[in-house]
Amino acid sequence: MLLAVAMLPAAVASGLSGLIIRLRPSLSLWRTILAASLPLPLLLTAWCAWVFFDAATAPKGSCGIDACAMSMMMSLIGLSFALFALLVGGLAAAWTKRTLAK
Repeated sequence: MLLAVAMLPAAVASGLSGLIIRLRPSLSLWRTILAASLPLPLLLTAWCAWVFFDAATAPKGSCGIDACAMSMMMSLIGLSFALFALLVGGLAAAWTKRTLAK
C-alpha cells in the first residue's frame, strides 16, 4: 500500500521533470526539482485547507456527532501526505534530471 501511495507523486514528478528537461534543458537542478515536484502537493494542500476551514466554520447543527472533527483530522492527514509527496516527488525529479541530463 505504501508503495502505491509513493508511486503517484514519483510518477507525476518524473513526468514533469522529463517535460521540463525537454523544454528547458538549461534550467538548474533545484528549479527543475521545484517545478516538477510542487504541483501535486500544492493541489492537495489547497483541497485540504478548504476541507479544514469548511469543517471549522460549519455550524454545530450541521456536523452531526463528530463529522466535522473527522473532516478536520483527515485534512491534516492529507497535509502530511502532501509533505510526503513533496519529498518523494523531489527525489524522483532529481533522479530524472541527473539521469536524463547525461
